[in-house]
Amino acid sequence: SAMSTILVDSTFQECHAYGGRGGGITADRTDGILSFTGGAIKKCSSLQDGAGVYAAVSGVTIKGGTKISECTTLASGGGVAVSGSGEVTIEGVTVQQCTASSDAGCVLSSVASTTLDRVHLERCEAGQNGGAVVFDSSVTSATVKGSSTISTATAGGKGGAAHISAVMTTWQSVSISSASAETDGGSLWIDSTVSFASLYKVHILDSISTNGRGG
Repeated sequence: SAMSTILVDSTFQECHAYGGRGGGITADRTDGILSFTGGAIKKCSSLQDGAGVYAAVSGVTIKGGTKISECTTLASGGGVAVSGSGEVTIEGVTVQQCTASSDAGCVLSSVASTTLDRVHLERCEAGQNGGAVVFDSSVTSATVKGSSTISTATAGGKGGAAHISAVMTTWQSVSISSASAETDGGSLWIDSTVSFASLYKVHILDSISTNGRGG
């Protein structure tokens, strides 16, 4: 039977995955469900993906004011890394001061249906692509909405705020400020593999492409 992991108002601080994924939380069962409400993850690190949270399950929900901060990975997904064929919803969550040596300083999703609602991503940094967010090509539908904000995000490659390879992506009522990329897409990089992209009431302020195209 499917395994459910439910965490409420839990705190993880200075937790480290020296040899693998998920410094704070790891949930790795394809038919499982992870629910994390409230609480905090702080100063966690990982050698592989997901310094704060790594989940490879059929459903992920992170909500209720959860704060993930000062987490660092030598791979991708400084704050959160999720994969699987189901759905992930991150709602009312703040991720700040998280870094990834590779992609996605704050949030990496490879989940088919991904929704970020009322999220605040602050001071995220990726050594390669997607300073704050990466929606990779495994994602069918990626939505960012609900007055979400991305501020002070930096990528060493493409997409200062976000690097998007999802089949479809919708951004509605989102503010992006002070994003920068070393190459292309100072704010958003939307890959040629994307078949549908909608941006409605998206405000972009003070973004820079240092050595490429699309500030």
